[in-house]
Amino acid sequence: MKKIIYLLLFPLILTACDSEADNKAQERKLFDEVISIHNEVMNYEGMILENKAKLDTLAKMLKDKSLQDSVLTLSENLQQADAAMSEWMHQFEPDYSQKTHKEAIKYLADQKASITQIDSVTKKAIKASWQFLSNHKQ
Repeated sequence: MKKIIYLLLFPLILTACDSEADNKAQERKLFDEVISIHNEVMNYEGMILENKAKLDTLAKMLKDKSLQDSVLTLSENLQQADAAMSEWMHQFEPDYSQKTHKEAIKYLADQKASITQIDSVTKKAIKASWQFLSNHKQ
């Protein structure tokens, strides 16, 4: 009788193990997507700092107040993009192992949305600064 019970429980145990493995794979895939976006944004760090330095130097040299205000706004946008990335990295918790599958997926999806927004803001700030700098070479 015990053998029959074990034989009936065996498929359930296998299904539970497969489901757990699928859950972990799903979590890992989402985590990898978050980290991939993070790494891409980190590649922009040098561009942010370089363009901000150029803009800050240009702002000091300009006499036209409206042009100077534009430069300072572009510089501030770069600073905000950099600060957003720093804040995200500070609050990001890469160890989600204590969360349930549902909690982990929600957390990682939220983090992906957040880092994707930072990526967008960063690219926009860099593009605007490049355009301005290319039109106002010193």
